[in-house]
Amino acid sequence: MERNSQEVQKLEKQNKKIVQLQKALNKPKGIAEVTDITKIMNNETRYKELTRSMWKLSAVEIAVELIGMTFIAYCIINKMNTTAYISVAVLVVILVAMSVVLLKNYYQKVAYICPNCDYKFVPELKKFMFASHTPHTRRLRCPNCHKKSYCLETVR
Repeated sequence: MERNSQEVQKLEKQNKKIVQLQKALNKPKGIAEVTDITKIMNNETRYKELTRSMWKLSAVEIAVELIGMTFIAYCIINKMNTTAYISVAVLVVILVAMSVVLLKNYYQKVAYICPNCDYKFVPELKKFMFASHTPHTRRLRCPNCHKKSYCLETVR
């Protein structure tokens, strides 16, 4: 009788483990495992709109830089050195200001999803700026699971 009760307890423990394993297997996988990250981003229309607007702002910044460099070259060719020096200083200030606006605009519109725990978060600005990244991910430490990995970029 005692042997049978031990067998029953052993089988109940095994059954509990099997049930736990089944629950773990039926759980949805991490976002990176379910589908390809680039496919997710291509389907997100708000993200596409954000990237389009960022490219437009970048194009404006590049145009300002080219116009400024052309003017500076003109000043140097015509021996207007003082004007060239002032133009360089003004151009640098304008480009830095435009870059700050571009960065701030982008930072305020994106969030990140941890591939390990699927937690959506917004990193600190400093960590956002200096983290290594790809076009759709950024290497950040998740505030939820504390693992450092390439987190998926998404629109807030």
